[in-house]
Parts: sequence; C-alpha cells; structure tokens
Amino acid sequence: MAIRKPRYSKEEIYFFDPKSGYIRNYQDKNFILSVQKGQNNRGAKLVLRSASGTDDQKWQYSPGQYHNWSPFSNKGLCIDVSGS
Repeated sequence: MAIRKPRYSKEEIYFFDPKSGYIRNYQDKNFILSVQKGQNNRGAKLVLRSASGTDDQKWQYSPGQYHNWSPFSNKGLCIDVSGS
C-alpha cells in the first residue's frame, strides 16, 4: 500500500465489512487489507491479499478523537502512514 495521487477508480476504494472484520477492496471484494506476512509488529507493512480468515487480516475500528484501525491480533497498534 502506498499514498499517491488518486485516479478516482473503483480499485482505489475500500470499505469496512463489520461482519468479517475485513477492510475490502471495492472492485474485488476478495482482496483485503492485511498485515504483510502476518507480522503484527510496529513498522509492519500493509498489503492486499486474498481473504483467509486469519486475525492478521481482521480489523477493529475505534471511534473517538483519533479514529484508529487496529488489527485484531495486536490491538496496541494502529494503521499509520510511514514517515509522517
């Protein structure tokens, strides 16, 4: 995953599926946001891959001041932009 200038296409749109806990790609709903190689450690990269049902692919949304998305397998972490 990378931050870049948008092309405004369906392949760039993602949505949260509360039933599964997945953040799914709008164009191909089988592709989901996942922690790379299941390593839920600080600095781990996010990738798109097919859903397999493991906790490193499931997310929890925490509303509040910061609106964090945390992986089920390590709720002490959240999605963040590298180098920001």
